[in-house]
Amino acid sequence: MRVRFFGHYIYLPLAALMLAEAVVFFSAPYIASTIRLGPGFDDSGVITGPLWLRALAFTLVTLLCYASLGLYTPRQRAGFWGVALRIVLSLIAALALLALMFFVIPDLELGRGVVGLTILIAAVLSIAIRQLFWRVVDTQAMKKRVLVYGQSEQMSALMRMRRRSDRAGFRLVGVVHAPGDPATPMGERVLSAPDGLRTLCRQLDIDEVVVALRDRRQVLPVQELLQCKFDGVPVVEFITFMERETGCIRLDMLNPSWMIFGNGFRQSGLRRFSARAVDFIASGVLMILASPLIVLTMVAIWLEDGRKGAPIFYRQERVGYNGRVFQLTKLLNVLQGHMSFVGPRPERPQFVRELEAKIPYYGLRHSVKPGITGWAQLCYPYGSSVEDARRKLQYDLYYIKNNNLWMDLTILLQTVEVVFMGKGAR
Repeated sequence: MRVRFFGHYIYLPLAALMLAEAVVFFSAPYIASTIRLGPGFDDSGVITGPLWLRALAFTLVTLLCYASLGLYTPRQRAGFWGVALRIVLSLIAALALLALMFFVIPDLELGRGVVGLTILIAAVLSIAIRQLFWRVVDTQAMKKRVLVYGQSEQMSALMRMRRRSDRAGFRLVGVVHAPGDPATPMGERVLSAPDGLRTLCRQLDIDEVVVALRDRRQVLPVQELLQCKFDGVPVVEFITFMERETGCIRLDMLNPSWMIFGNGFRQSGLRRFSARAVDFIASGVLMILASPLIVLTMVAIWLEDGRKGAPIFYRQERVGYNGRVFQLTKLLNVLQGHMSFVGPRPERPQFVRELEAKIPYYGLRHSVKPGITGWAQLCYPYGSSVEDARRKLQYDLYYIKNNNLWMDLTILLQTVEVVFMGKGAR
Protein backbone atom coordinates (compact mmCIF):
# COMPACT_ATOMS: atom_id res chain seq x y z
CA MET A 1 0.00 0.00 0.00
CA ARG A 2 1.39 3.39 -1.00
CA VAL A 3 0.49 6.90 0.13
CA ARG A 4 1.38 10.24 -1.39
CA PHE A 5 3.85 12.26 0.67
CA PHE A 6 5.09 15.63 -0.58
CA GLY A 7 4.07 14.63 -4.12
CA HIS A 8 5.97 11.34 -4.00
CA TYR A 9 4.54 7.86 -3.43
CA ILE A 10 5.71 6.24 -0.20
CA TYR A 11 5.34 2.53 0.51
CA LEU A 12 3.43 2.57 3.79
CA PRO A 13 4.91 -0.63 5.33
CA LEU A 14 8.42 0.78 4.78
CA ALA A 15 7.40 3.96 6.58
CA ALA A 16 6.18 1.78 9.46
CA LEU A 17 9.49 -0.12 9.40
CA MET A 18 11.40 3.15 9.55
CA LEU A 19 9.34 4.23 12.55
CA ALA A 20 9.95 0.90 14.32
CA GLU A 21 13.69 1.13 13.72
CA ALA A 22 13.70 4.75 14.87
CA VAL A 23 12.35 3.52 18.21
CA VAL A 24 15.10 0.87 18.31
CA PHE A 25 17.84 3.38 17.50
CA PHE A 26 16.56 5.83 20.11
CA SER A 27 16.43 3.08 22.75
CA ALA A 28 19.86 1.60 21.95
CA PRO A 29 21.95 4.29 23.76
CA TYR A 30 19.81 3.85 26.88
CA ILE A 31 20.23 0.07 26.83
CA ALA A 32 23.96 0.37 26.15
CA SER A 33 24.46 2.94 28.93
CA THR A 34 22.66 0.74 31.42
CA ILE A 35 24.72 -2.33 30.46
CA ARG A 36 28.02 -0.47 30.39
CA LEU A 37 27.61 1.90 33.34
CA GLY A 38 24.90 0.32 35.44
CA PRO A 39 21.43 1.63 36.34
CA GLY A 40 21.38 5.39 36.76
CA PHE A 41 24.99 5.85 35.50
CA ASP A 42 25.03 9.32 37.14
CA ASP A 43 28.28 8.91 39.11
CA SER A 44 30.38 7.54 36.27
CA GLY A 45 31.47 10.88 34.89
CA VAL A 46 31.33 9.41 31.38
CA ILE A 47 27.90 10.76 30.44
CA THR A 48 26.75 14.15 31.64
CA GLY A 49 23.73 16.03 30.49
CA PRO A 50 20.55 14.71 28.84
CA LEU A 51 20.92 11.33 27.18
CA TRP A 52 17.83 11.87 25.04
CA LEU A 53 19.71 14.44 22.95
CA ARG A 54 22.47 11.94 22.19
CA ALA A 55 19.89 9.25 21.44
CA LEU A 56 18.10 11.60 19.05
CA ALA A 57 21.36 12.43 17.25
CA PHE A 58 22.19 8.72 16.92
CA THR A 59 18.69 7.99 15.61
CA LEU A 60 18.73 10.70 12.94
CA VAL A 61 22.25 9.89 11.73
CA THR A 62 21.54 6.15 11.56
CA LEU A 63 18.23 6.60 9.71
CA LEU A 64 20.04 8.82 7.21
CA CYS A 65 22.71 6.16 6.62
CA TYR A 66 20.09 3.42 6.30
CA ALA A 67 18.17 5.43 3.71
CA SER A 68 21.34 6.21 1.76
CA LEU A 69 22.10 2.50 1.34
CA GLY A 70 18.63 1.66 0.05
CA LEU A 71 17.24 0.02 3.20
CA TYR A 72 13.96 1.93 2.87
CA THR A 73 13.30 1.54 -0.84
CA PRO A 74 10.63 -0.85 -2.16
CA ARG A 75 12.93 -1.72 -5.08
CA GLN A 76 15.41 -3.37 -2.71
CA ARG A 77 15.72 -7.02 -3.81
CA ALA A 78 18.77 -8.06 -1.81
CA GLY A 79 18.47 -11.25 0.21
CA PHE A 80 19.16 -11.67 3.93
CA TRP A 81 22.94 -11.35 3.65
CA GLY A 82 22.68 -8.41 1.27
CA VAL A 83 20.45 -6.57 3.73
CA ALA A 84 22.69 -7.54 6.66
CA LEU A 85 25.72 -6.17 4.80
CA ARG A 86 23.91 -2.89 4.15
CA ILE A 87 22.97 -2.65 7.83
CA VAL A 88 26.58 -3.17 8.91
CA LEU A 89 27.90 -0.64 6.39
CA SER A 90 25.21 1.85 7.42
CA LEU A 91 26.18 1.56 11.08
CA ILE A 92 29.88 1.94 10.22
CA ALA A 93 29.02 5.11 8.30
CA ALA A 94 26.88 6.28 11.21
CA LEU A 95 29.82 5.67 13.56
CA ALA A 96 32.09 7.79 11.37
CA LEU A 97 29.55 10.63 11.23
CA LEU A 98 29.03 10.43 15.00
CA ALA A 99 32.79 10.63 15.57
CA LEU A 100 32.82 13.82 13.48
CA MET A 101 29.83 15.12 15.41
CA PHE A 102 31.52 14.39 18.76
CA PHE A 103 34.58 16.31 17.58
CA VAL A 104 32.52 19.34 16.59
CA ILE A 105 30.10 19.15 19.54
CA PRO A 106 31.93 17.46 22.45
CA ASP A 107 28.85 17.66 24.70
CA LEU A 108 27.18 14.99 22.58
CA GLU A 109 29.91 12.42 23.19
CA LEU A 110 28.80 9.07 24.60
CA GLY A 111 32.10 7.36 25.28
CA ARG A 112 33.71 4.63 23.19
CA GLY A 113 32.37 1.73 25.22
CA VAL A 114 28.79 3.01 25.14
CA VAL A 115 28.98 3.84 21.44
CA GLY A 116 30.30 0.37 20.60
CA LEU A 117 27.51 -1.31 22.55
CA THR A 118 24.96 1.03 20.98
CA ILE A 119 26.06 0.06 17.48
CA LEU A 120 25.99 -3.67 18.35
CA ILE A 121 22.54 -3.47 19.94
CA ALA A 122 21.18 -1.46 17.01
CA ALA A 123 22.52 -4.00 14.49
CA VAL A 124 21.12 -7.06 16.28
CA LEU A 125 17.71 -5.53 16.97
CA SER A 126 17.47 -4.07 13.46
CA ILE A 127 18.12 -7.43 11.79
CA ALA A 128 15.66 -9.14 14.13
CA ILE A 129 12.96 -6.54 13.53
CA ARG A 130 13.36 -6.76 9.76
CA GLN A 131 13.05 -10.55 9.81
CA LEU A 132 9.90 -10.35 11.90
CA PHE A 133 8.51 -7.35 10.04
CA TRP A 134 8.74 -8.84 6.56
CA ARG A 135 7.18 -12.08 7.72
CA VAL A 136 4.14 -10.03 8.71
CA VAL A 137 4.18 -7.54 5.82
CA ASP A 138 4.55 -10.25 3.20
CA THR A 139 1.09 -11.59 4.04
CA GLN A 140 -1.73 -10.68 1.68
CA ALA A 141 -3.60 -8.91 4.50
CA MET A 142 -1.12 -6.02 4.35
CA LYS A 143 -1.67 -5.40 0.62
CA LYS A 144 -4.28 -3.24 -1.07
CA ARG A 145 -6.94 -5.41 -2.74
CA VAL A 146 -7.35 -4.17 -6.31
CA LEU A 147 -10.10 -4.85 -8.84
CA VAL A 148 -9.49 -3.93 -12.50
CA TYR A 149 -12.42 -2.91 -14.71
CA GLY A 150 -11.66 -3.49 -18.39
CA GLN A 151 -9.05 -5.59 -20.14
CA SER A 152 -6.96 -3.44 -22.43
CA GLU A 153 -3.77 -4.40 -24.22
CA GLN A 154 -2.00 -2.26 -21.63
CA MET A 155 -2.77 -4.98 -19.07
CA SER A 156 0.28 -6.83 -20.35
CA ALA A 157 2.41 -4.33 -18.41
CA LEU A 158 0.62 -5.35 -15.22
CA MET A 159 0.96 -9.06 -15.94
CA ARG A 160 4.73 -8.65 -16.32
CA MET A 161 4.89 -7.46 -12.71
CA ARG A 162 5.43 -10.94 -11.29
CA ARG A 163 8.20 -10.34 -8.78
CA ARG A 164 7.25 -9.95 -5.13
CA SER A 165 8.88 -6.55 -4.92
CA ASP A 166 6.92 -5.35 -7.97
CA ARG A 167 3.59 -6.27 -6.38
CA ALA A 168 4.59 -5.40 -2.84
CA GLY A 169 1.86 -2.79 -2.44
CA PHE A 170 -1.18 -4.53 -3.92
CA ARG A 171 -2.96 -7.80 -4.61
CA LEU A 172 -4.83 -8.08 -7.89
CA VAL A 173 -8.09 -9.79 -6.94
CA GLY A 174 -9.38 -10.03 -10.50
CA VAL A 175 -10.52 -8.37 -13.72
CA VAL A 176 -14.08 -7.49 -14.73
CA HIS A 177 -14.78 -7.45 -18.47
CA ALA A 178 -16.09 -4.25 -20.02
CA PRO A 179 -18.32 -4.23 -23.12
CA GLY A 180 -16.10 -4.64 -26.19
CA ASP A 181 -13.27 -6.44 -24.36
CA PRO A 182 -11.80 -9.56 -25.99
CA ALA A 183 -13.45 -12.80 -24.93
CA THR A 184 -10.17 -14.52 -24.02
CA PRO A 185 -8.65 -13.76 -20.60
CA MET A 186 -5.20 -12.18 -20.38
CA GLY A 187 -3.78 -14.28 -17.58
CA GLU A 188 -5.63 -12.86 -14.59
CA ARG A 189 -8.73 -14.07 -12.77
CA VAL A 190 -11.81 -12.92 -14.73
CA LEU A 191 -14.81 -11.99 -12.60
CA SER A 192 -18.41 -11.18 -13.39
CA ALA A 193 -20.51 -8.50 -11.71
CA PRO A 194 -24.16 -9.40 -12.33
CA ASP A 195 -25.28 -7.24 -9.40
CA GLY A 196 -22.99 -4.34 -10.25
CA LEU A 197 -19.46 -3.26 -9.31
CA ARG A 198 -20.58 -1.87 -5.97
CA THR A 199 -21.90 -5.25 -4.80
CA LEU A 200 -18.82 -7.07 -6.11
CA CYS A 201 -16.51 -4.67 -4.27
CA ARG A 202 -18.39 -5.29 -1.04
CA GLN A 203 -18.33 -9.06 -1.50
CA LEU A 204 -14.59 -9.18 -2.22
CA ASP A 205 -13.60 -6.42 0.23
CA ILE A 206 -12.00 -4.38 -2.57
CA ASP A 207 -9.81 -1.41 -1.59
CA GLU A 208 -9.44 0.18 -5.04
CA VAL A 209 -10.97 -0.03 -8.53
CA VAL A 210 -8.64 0.52 -11.49
CA VAL A 211 -10.22 1.47 -14.83
CA ALA A 212 -8.36 -0.01 -17.80
CA LEU A 213 -10.48 0.42 -20.92
CA ARG A 214 -9.19 -0.58 -24.36
CA ASP A 215 -10.76 2.49 -25.96
CA ARG A 216 -11.91 5.75 -24.39
CA ARG A 217 -15.05 5.49 -26.53
CA GLN A 218 -16.13 2.41 -24.60
CA VAL A 219 -19.13 2.94 -22.34
CA LEU A 220 -17.98 3.83 -18.83
CA PRO A 221 -20.32 2.64 -16.02
CA VAL A 222 -20.36 6.06 -14.41
CA GLN A 223 -23.10 5.38 -11.87
CA GLU A 224 -21.55 2.12 -10.69
CA LEU A 225 -18.11 3.71 -10.32
CA LEU A 226 -19.64 6.66 -8.44
CA GLN A 227 -21.34 4.23 -6.08
CA CYS A 228 -17.99 2.56 -5.43
CA LYS A 229 -16.35 5.90 -4.74
CA PHE A 230 -19.14 7.01 -2.39
CA ASP A 231 -18.71 3.70 -0.58
CA GLY A 232 -15.12 4.70 0.15
CA VAL A 233 -13.48 2.66 -2.62
CA PRO A 234 -11.14 4.91 -4.67
CA VAL A 235 -11.42 4.74 -8.47
CA VAL A 236 -8.26 5.51 -10.47
CA GLU A 237 -7.14 5.39 -14.07
CA PHE A 238 -4.82 2.59 -15.10
CA ILE A 239 -2.00 4.99 -15.95
CA THR A 240 -2.22 6.56 -12.47
CA PHE A 241 -2.17 3.13 -10.86
CA MET A 242 0.91 2.09 -12.85
CA GLU A 243 2.62 5.39 -12.07
CA ARG A 244 2.15 4.79 -8.37
CA GLU A 245 3.26 1.15 -8.39
CA THR A 246 6.17 1.33 -10.87
CA GLY A 247 7.56 4.84 -10.38
CA CYS A 248 7.28 5.65 -14.08
CA ILE A 249 4.72 7.02 -16.55
CA ARG A 250 4.03 4.58 -19.36
CA LEU A 251 4.25 6.19 -22.80
CA ASP A 252 1.82 3.66 -24.31
CA MET A 253 -0.85 4.87 -21.87
CA LEU A 254 -0.07 8.58 -21.92
CA ASN A 255 -2.44 11.15 -23.36
CA PRO A 256 -2.25 14.97 -23.29
CA SER A 257 -5.49 15.43 -21.32
CA TRP A 258 -4.12 13.37 -18.43
CA MET A 259 -1.11 15.67 -18.23
CA ILE A 260 -3.12 18.87 -18.66
CA PHE A 261 -5.90 18.21 -16.17
CA GLY A 262 -4.08 15.95 -13.71
CA ASN A 263 -1.85 16.84 -10.82
CA GLY A 264 1.85 17.53 -11.20
CA PHE A 265 3.95 18.88 -14.08
CA ARG A 266 4.24 22.22 -12.29
CA GLN A 267 7.40 24.29 -11.83
CA SER A 268 6.66 27.06 -9.35
CA GLY A 269 9.02 29.87 -8.47
CA LEU A 270 9.43 28.45 -4.96
CA ARG A 271 10.38 25.05 -6.40
CA ARG A 272 13.00 26.59 -8.71
CA PHE A 273 14.39 28.63 -5.78
CA SER A 274 14.65 25.58 -3.47
CA ALA A 275 16.31 23.50 -6.20
CA ARG A 276 18.82 26.24 -6.94
CA ALA A 277 19.58 26.72 -3.24
CA VAL A 278 20.27 23.01 -2.77
CA ASP A 279 22.41 22.92 -5.93
CA PHE A 280 24.48 25.92 -4.87
CA ILE A 281 25.03 24.74 -1.29
CA ALA A 282 25.71 21.08 -2.19
CA SER A 283 28.03 21.86 -5.10
CA GLY A 284 29.88 24.48 -3.07
CA VAL A 285 30.46 22.09 -0.16
CA LEU A 286 31.46 19.29 -2.52
CA MET A 287 33.90 21.52 -4.38
CA ILE A 288 35.52 22.56 -1.10
CA LEU A 289 35.83 18.97 0.15
CA ALA A 290 37.08 17.67 -3.19
CA SER A 291 39.35 20.62 -4.01
CA PRO A 292 42.63 18.88 -2.98
CA LEU A 293 41.82 15.90 -5.23
CA ILE A 294 40.68 18.20 -8.04
CA VAL A 295 43.93 20.19 -7.88
CA LEU A 296 46.06 17.04 -7.85
CA THR A 297 44.13 15.63 -10.80
CA MET A 298 44.52 18.88 -12.75
CA VAL A 299 48.27 18.88 -12.10
CA ALA A 300 48.56 15.23 -13.16
CA ILE A 301 46.65 15.88 -16.39
CA TRP A 302 48.77 18.94 -17.13
CA LEU A 303 52.01 17.05 -16.50
CA GLU A 304 50.94 14.23 -18.80
CA ASP A 305 49.13 16.03 -21.62
CA GLY A 306 48.72 19.68 -20.75
CA ARG A 307 52.13 20.79 -21.97
CA LYS A 308 51.17 19.36 -25.38
CA GLY A 309 48.20 21.68 -25.57
CA ALA A 310 45.55 19.18 -24.43
CA PRO A 311 42.74 20.73 -22.33
CA ILE A 312 42.65 20.00 -18.62
CA PHE A 313 38.83 19.94 -18.51
CA TYR A 314 36.85 17.54 -20.69
CA ARG A 315 34.15 19.50 -22.52
CA GLN A 316 31.23 18.35 -24.61
CA GLU A 317 28.04 19.93 -25.91
CA ARG A 318 24.85 18.81 -24.18
CA VAL A 319 21.20 19.91 -24.29
CA GLY A 320 19.88 21.54 -21.14
CA TYR A 321 16.92 23.47 -19.79
CA ASN A 322 14.44 24.61 -22.48
CA GLY A 323 16.57 22.92 -25.14
CA ARG A 324 19.53 25.28 -24.75
CA VAL A 325 22.95 23.83 -25.59
CA PHE A 326 25.77 24.21 -23.03
CA GLN A 327 29.32 22.99 -22.55
CA LEU A 328 29.40 20.05 -20.14
CA THR A 329 31.99 20.21 -17.35
CA LYS A 330 29.72 18.58 -14.61
CA LEU A 331 30.20 20.02 -11.17
CA LEU A 332 31.14 23.36 -12.49
CA ASN A 333 27.91 23.27 -14.50
CA VAL A 334 25.88 23.00 -11.31
CA LEU A 335 27.52 26.13 -9.90
CA GLN A 336 26.94 27.95 -13.19
CA GLY A 337 23.26 26.98 -13.19
CA HIS A 338 23.32 24.88 -16.38
CA MET A 339 22.62 21.69 -14.42
CA SER A 340 21.14 20.52 -11.14
CA PHE A 341 22.33 17.72 -8.89
CA VAL A 342 19.10 15.86 -9.67
CA GLY A 343 17.42 15.73 -13.06
CA PRO A 344 17.32 13.86 -16.39
CA ARG A 345 20.66 12.90 -17.89
CA PRO A 346 21.88 15.56 -20.37
CA GLU A 347 22.22 14.22 -23.89
CA ARG A 348 24.22 15.38 -26.93
CA PRO A 349 22.34 17.59 -29.45
CA GLN A 350 22.50 15.14 -32.35
CA PHE A 351 21.04 12.36 -30.20
CA VAL A 352 18.29 14.64 -28.93
CA ARG A 353 17.20 15.54 -32.47
CA GLU A 354 17.08 11.87 -33.42
CA LEU A 355 15.17 10.79 -30.31
CA GLU A 356 12.66 13.64 -30.50
CA ALA A 357 11.74 12.44 -33.97
CA LYS A 358 11.24 8.83 -32.82
CA ILE A 359 9.87 9.08 -29.27
CA PRO A 360 6.72 11.06 -28.38
CA TYR A 361 7.03 13.58 -25.53
CA TYR A 362 10.82 13.29 -25.52
CA GLY A 363 11.18 17.06 -25.56
CA LEU A 364 9.47 17.27 -22.14
CA ARG A 365 12.77 16.18 -20.58
CA HIS A 366 14.03 19.70 -21.15
CA SER A 367 11.31 21.33 -19.03
CA VAL A 368 13.65 20.89 -16.04
CA LYS A 369 17.41 21.20 -15.71
CA PRO A 370 19.46 18.07 -16.43
CA GLY A 371 21.16 16.45 -13.46
CA ILE A 372 24.28 14.62 -12.36
CA THR A 373 22.02 11.92 -10.94
CA GLY A 374 18.32 11.33 -11.38
CA TRP A 375 15.31 9.06 -10.98
CA ALA A 376 15.87 7.37 -14.35
CA GLN A 377 19.54 6.77 -13.56
CA LEU A 378 18.51 4.99 -10.34
CA CYS A 379 15.68 2.94 -11.82
CA TYR A 380 17.02 1.91 -15.23
CA PRO A 381 20.47 0.70 -16.31
CA TYR A 382 22.57 2.61 -18.76
CA GLY A 383 21.62 1.94 -22.38
CA SER A 384 22.29 3.44 -25.79
CA SER A 385 19.41 2.17 -27.93
CA VAL A 386 16.20 4.00 -28.84
CA GLU A 387 14.21 1.52 -26.74
CA ASP A 388 16.46 2.27 -23.75
CA ALA A 389 15.86 5.99 -24.26
CA ARG A 390 12.10 5.36 -24.45
CA ARG A 391 12.06 3.45 -21.17
CA LYS A 392 14.26 5.95 -19.37
CA LEU A 393 11.96 8.73 -20.55
CA GLN A 394 9.12 7.06 -18.62
CA TYR A 395 11.11 7.53 -15.40
CA ASP A 396 12.14 11.06 -16.38
CA LEU A 397 8.47 11.96 -16.89
CA TYR A 398 7.66 10.61 -13.44
CA TYR A 399 10.35 12.87 -11.97
CA ILE A 400 9.19 15.89 -13.98
CA LYS A 401 5.60 15.33 -12.82
CA ASN A 402 6.36 14.77 -9.13
CA ASN A 403 9.67 16.49 -8.46
CA ASN A 404 10.09 18.52 -5.31
CA LEU A 405 12.72 19.08 -2.63
CA TRP A 406 11.78 15.89 -0.79
CA MET A 407 12.15 13.77 -3.92
CA ASP A 408 15.50 15.36 -4.75
CA LEU A 409 16.85 14.51 -1.30
CA THR A 410 15.50 10.96 -1.63
CA ILE A 411 17.28 10.50 -4.97
CA LEU A 412 20.54 11.90 -3.59
CA LEU A 413 20.39 9.45 -0.69
CA GLN A 414 19.68 6.48 -2.95
CA THR A 415 22.57 7.51 -5.21
CA VAL A 416 24.93 6.77 -2.32
CA GLU A 417 23.94 3.08 -2.53
CA VAL A 418 24.73 3.02 -6.25
CA VAL A 419 28.16 4.58 -5.70
CA PHE A 420 29.33 2.61 -2.67
CA MET A 421 27.58 -0.73 -3.24
CA GLY A 422 28.22 -0.89 -6.97
CA LYS A 423 24.48 -1.37 -7.39
CA GLY A 424 23.04 -0.16 -10.67
CA ALA A 425 19.38 -0.04 -11.58
CA ARG A 426 17.58 -3.28 -12.35
